[in-house]
Amino acid sequence: MFIPPCQRRPYNNTRAIAFASVSLIALGVGAKPVWAQTATVNAGATSTTTSATPAPAASTAIKEITVTAERRSQNVQKVAASVVALKGSDLQNEGRISTTQILEDVPNVVVGNPTSGDNPNGNITIRGVQSTQQTGGGPGPSATATYVDDVYQGIGGDYDINRVEVLRGPQGTLYGRSATGGVVAFHTNDPVLGKYSVDLTGELGSYSLRQATAAINLPITSQVALRVAARQYDTSGYYNGSAGDSQDQEARVKLLYQPLSNLRFIAAWSINQQHTGTGGEQQALSGPNAINFDRSTIATNSAESHEHQYSLNTNYDFGYGNVTWIAALHNFTQNGNTGSMVPPQGGVIAGYGLNPLDQYHTEEIRFSSDPGSLLTWLVGGNFYSNAFKNTAGSIQTVPAPGRTGAPDTEYPASQLDNVFLFSNYNSGLTTDWGAFTEETYPVLDNLRITGGARLDQTRVEKFSSYLFNTNIDTDFNSVNPATNQTFVSGPSPSVLTFNNFTYKARVEYDLTPANMLYGLVATGFLPGDEQFSPVVSVTPAPIGPPAVNITFKLLPFQQERLTSFELGSKNRFLDNSLQFNADVFYYKYSGYQEAVNIAAGGPIPDFIIISVPVRMTGVEFDSTYRLTPDDVLQASGGYLDASITSYPNVAGVGATRQYAELSRLPGIAPLTLAASYAHTFEIADGSTLVPRAEVRYSSAEYLSQATEFEAFGGAFHGPGGSGIAASSLPYDRVGAEAVLDVGATWTSANSMYSVTFYANNVTDRIYKSGVQLSSNGPTNLSVTPSAPRVFGGIVGLKF
Repeated sequence: MFIPPCQRRPYNNTRAIAFASVSLIALGVGAKPVWAQTATVNAGATSTTTSATPAPAASTAIKEITVTAERRSQNVQKVAASVVALKGSDLQNEGRISTTQILEDVPNVVVGNPTSGDNPNGNITIRGVQSTQQTGGGPGPSATATYVDDVYQGIGGDYDINRVEVLRGPQGTLYGRSATGGVVAFHTNDPVLGKYSVDLTGELGSYSLRQATAAINLPITSQVALRVAARQYDTSGYYNGSAGDSQDQEARVKLLYQPLSNLRFIAAWSINQQHTGTGGEQQALSGPNAINFDRSTIATNSAESHEHQYSLNTNYDFGYGNVTWIAALHNFTQNGNTGSMVPPQGGVIAGYGLNPLDQYHTEEIRFSSDPGSLLTWLVGGNFYSNAFKNTAGSIQTVPAPGRTGAPDTEYPASQLDNVFLFSNYNSGLTTDWGAFTEETYPVLDNLRITGGARLDQTRVEKFSSYLFNTNIDTDFNSVNPATNQTFVSGPSPSVLTFNNFTYKARVEYDLTPANMLYGLVATGFLPGDEQFSPVVSVTPAPIGPPAVNITFKLLPFQQERLTSFELGSKNRFLDNSLQFNADVFYYKYSGYQEAVNIAAGGPIPDFIIISVPVRMTGVEFDSTYRLTPDDVLQASGGYLDASITSYPNVAGVGATRQYAELSRLPGIAPLTLAASYAHTFEIADGSTLVPRAEVRYSSAEYLSQATEFEAFGGAFHGPGGSGIAASSLPYDRVGAEAVLDVGATWTSANSMYSVTFYANNVTDRIYKSGVQLSSNGPTNLSVTPSAPRVFGGIVGLKF
């Protein structure tokens, strides 16, 4: 269920005096640090939803929520930006486990298929800004920045969650690299001094879903507290049998040391071990909207990854301001393999990938003013580095020495050999330094202006090499025995440096204490990068194997810059029982880039870069209406038009239109809507039962970008031309869809026990959620179906 943000209460003198008095006592007349305020508010009022903790019976007022979206604690309704906050306990009660499920009803936010690399959340698109700088040669920057407990690309954000904050729109000033589309910040529960608590949950669901989480808070001394949380998750794939299994084991330890009332340290250690199987039975399209679920098993893919992270969060309040320092070290390793029962290319039956090194080091320091300052200011700096090494390769099945002919049809396995084809090695180091500032000044009691700026420098160095079996035929089939030769991208790594300046300018005006208007101009950037694409040339020889040579094409991704213009309004009506927030925006996105593989059907890709300008326009709204103390209605929606405005020619490539026939960016439904209703039944013993229902709607869209050949089945632009194959566009398009989720949560009178049942996609409506187009036309195209109907139950125990 989507949980829109809250706003402050309507103003009256009595309430204001009481609120001010309580605030002075709680803050120690301005001496209590910002982090202490956050902990206090988050413990009791972090969401507008009431699915698990209804408001007092006599009140229909929507609770307030405190967020740290702009690097300081604020009532979300006073943040003049598009911010959505989701409460962790509600996500748990609704059976939302993955990032896809957590963000599924946030307007104009799309989560693509999970990635298997060091940033599984690098597939989030906000307002049409997508991650496109990927060629497989190494990790590239994502368009949406993700944080876990203020650590960039941190781990462990999917259990023991306090809240999730979604910031739509470029956040380049405060967040820097990769915050072009926005930010998704996961906040887990911190240790609490002087309190012993245990939180246990167990979940069973369809498709062998088994999940258990546990969290314990231990008060060690009056100044020290420890929180330990762990999660075990197992499930099988929806459609691809036993090969689609997934297992996660996660744990996190947080140690709080607070030697003074205004000084605290939180040291954290997190670990994640994951096994994923993504092969098995691969679904295909037998028609534009006909999914073939009976396709034979063709592959077995698996990966094992291990992550661990250390972080330290230090916060000190020095009276008239606050300093925060966050340092983190994150290590990721992975190994995986693929196999094929029906070799699609020259008898390739196995592939492998190894990531022996992928390390992140981040540092950030911030100085901020006291919340009561006339001029609210914040200055800071950050450092980021990522060093990686990875290797990927392939092995082919070929006839044993002395044999000839097709390896997969003419000889038994005893007369075949597995022969090395190639191994690709990549390494690199990316570093970034940034300095930023943001200030807000009240021109009038109800009028404020904000200005912010940031300077960044990014340095990227990359190196690539190929170990290649040059004893091949002209179709890239390995010949036995292998003759291996090494090719390198250069005598030393290639180095690029990028400099960036981003800014924010904003005006906010209070029509009343409960109604605000704002307008802002903000910029963001996707940092530049570089990847290597090998170019393999095979020259036939009169006698013996052909001559093989590999050169390297450097693909320098230029920086992508975005300027956004946004108007918004945040409102409370009807004595705080109705909240309605809305915004409209317009984006100028220069240099939207994508790497396109032009080596159709070959074992080694050959990429080129296309760059086109894009314009985004859209509108969003979030609303909550507490009709009675026991009835809550929520609705949200968004409209987005993200379109390419022109197709410039590229030297050596020609018209970019031939690689991007769809002017409206694919994978983004133009219209999304969501509505939910929850009712609280008070039971005689003091317990509560809260049934709920939610429906989500998305309009028709195309799922993948199409080349000229895929769109029209011919070699030149224009529908109905001399095409030699059918168009793939009907297969690429998915129609409008609606999904219904229902559930109910029973909570005991003392909130010690809870039981939840849920059913997602009640009507079992299954449709295309991803399509992989082919240069061979719409024949047996691979498709990713949507999630089927899923049932589940959750039992919780808290004491």
